[in-house]
Amino acid sequence: MLLTQCSYIVAYTQYWQQQVNYTIDVSLNDNDHTLNGFEKIEYINNSPDTLHFIWFHLWPNAYKNDKTAFTDQTLENGNTKFYFSNTEDRGYINRLDFKVGNSTAAIEDHPQHIDIVKILLPSPLLPGQKTIITTPFHVKLPYNFSRGGHDGESYQATQWYPKPAVYDKNGWHPMTYLDQGEFYSEFGSFDVSITLPKNYVVAATGELQNAEEKNWLKTRSSFSWEPLKEKEKTKYGQVKTKVQLFPETAKESKTLRYKQNNVHDFAWFADKRFIVNHDTCKLASGKIIDAFTFYTPSHKENWSNTIQNAKDAVRHYSNLIGEYPYSIVQVVQGPESFGGGMEYPTITVISPSENKKSLGNTIAHEIGHNWFYGVLGSNERKHPWMDEGMNSFYDDKYKENKYGKQADIARLAFETKAATKTDQPIETSSEKFSEANYGLVAYYKAAEWMRYLETELGAATFNKAMQEYYNKWQFKHPQPEDFKSTLEESSGKNLDSIFSYLTKIGTLPNQERTGTTTTSIFSFKTLNEYAKKPTKNLILVGPAIGANYYDKFMIGAFVTNMKLPPSPFQFLIAPMYSTGAKKLTGLGLANYSFYPNSLFQKIDIGVSGSTFTVDQFTNSDNNKSNLGFTKVVPGIRLTLKEKDPRSERHRFIQFKSYLFKEDALQ
Repeated sequence: MLLTQCSYIVAYTQYWQQQVNYTIDVSLNDNDHTLNGFEKIEYINNSPDTLHFIWFHLWPNAYKNDKTAFTDQTLENGNTKFYFSNTEDRGYINRLDFKVGNSTAAIEDHPQHIDIVKILLPSPLLPGQKTIITTPFHVKLPYNFSRGGHDGESYQATQWYPKPAVYDKNGWHPMTYLDQGEFYSEFGSFDVSITLPKNYVVAATGELQNAEEKNWLKTRSSFSWEPLKEKEKTKYGQVKTKVQLFPETAKESKTLRYKQNNVHDFAWFADKRFIVNHDTCKLASGKIIDAFTFYTPSHKENWSNTIQNAKDAVRHYSNLIGEYPYSIVQVVQGPESFGGGMEYPTITVISPSENKKSLGNTIAHEIGHNWFYGVLGSNERKHPWMDEGMNSFYDDKYKENKYGKQADIARLAFETKAATKTDQPIETSSEKFSEANYGLVAYYKAAEWMRYLETELGAATFNKAMQEYYNKWQFKHPQPEDFKSTLEESSGKNLDSIFSYLTKIGTLPNQERTGTTTTSIFSFKTLNEYAKKPTKNLILVGPAIGANYYDKFMIGAFVTNMKLPPSPFQFLIAPMYSTGAKKLTGLGLANYSFYPNSLFQKIDIGVSGSTFTVDQFTNSDNNKSNLGFTKVVPGIRLTLKEKDPRSERHRFIQFKSYLFKEDALQ
């Protein structure tokens, strides 16, 4: 008896994860922008624990009112678009009726968030057992404020169905929908049937099962559409132009079926205007996959090379990390309201406003997420660096291979945050990052940390270790400690010191600057080189001009070491010659900054000064006397540290003395 029990315990010390298989039937009503669906979930409990409930995400409810975590975060980030939106532009999910087996399941609301509920199981779900959960659902799609919804009759169905939260070795992970902060979902299979008007073009996760629809999509490469304009008179006799942005909706409908295994999400996009381009992509192993791009006629020129962009990206990541595991890759143009790009398994949606170069780069980045998010299903909300940082590292390699070394504005921005000690550690959860640090740390610094890791291990050892990580953890939920142990096993090295930088602020060892660059503001070549490879110090020289009533036109030069990131000691000297007063004028300043990172975020001690002409006197002999002033302002400024890095409050204590010397008539 004891031996059997010990064997059972040992078996469950191994890695495990839950499995969730979905069968969903959904229909689109484009009159009121709603979905009606029915969902059947097979939930398999592979954990060593008996489950008495399952947390479910109802993320369309994030758009239900202005009291959700989504609303709070967007307001904190300075985005008021949703907060001031009209009721008809908001969204929700309702008409739920959860059943477990044949029994109606009781539901408990989350104590704080309306987009999370707890489903109480009628009977305990033992280790190794599975259960069937069903529910109808109705979704009012919001205007696309964040990733999903609609813009007119262009639809982006993302995070649209009820889905269980992840249960792993650390317990349940119920999470509210956020704009800044992505997702964590269980792997499984999807069998999704979508019913909608016949003339909609649909792009969706997985493989389309309808042969007739596949053939129709391949005829859409030459589709064209221009908005229809019609002038009409109002009852007051005014002439107005009415614009029809979308083709008329067909009266007939169709049902499309999509299947995909080994994914943890399902997204679909529908638009009657889509042009569809198709090609095949052959990988190094000989495997051939389908590549599709979907875009509207008004963006045909910019999107003309997107099939090649997609193929290049798939080959790039496949060669460096491991072969693309799916049979299809797709890129979809989002509506005008959509910004940037967003990834889903086998499909990505991209902003339409990109130029060709930035569009190609965005496509590569988002397709890369099929590896870092799609296949390696880390907890994006808690450890954003594991998908965004790793993906940005390989994305940077893609851009360097294609375009060479580019000016790195992100480096200047991050190092400014680091120099002023307003950055945050890489190992920070998404919702705790300030908006700026989310991009500069989770993406940029984490990618630089990966570069540092590559340098320390050596390229060959690093590449081998990353490929082993991919092979070992594909279709699983790796944690940071799993990533570390895999690399240590592969390389045979202790990586404690390198991984310790994940929890530290500041620059990395591979980001240290040396040397000094001295240049004029007109030396664009030197400044461009500085942007690509910044030195520790920068001395800028340039012309200085000014004017006032008494000094007239003033001309001179300035010298400064002001730059990004700022040096602790900063100065500016700008002497000028007054053509009116025929004397030297000018201004200057010097400042030293301390960053104690305690009660005070920053302490500035400095002095500024200036000298100019403020009056003129002409005596009886017609001799002119110019009366000037000299001002010297020493001071100290103590900037208080805010406890919450997301706080936009700025508090400081400042002491200044103004010392004046004014000329007077003798």
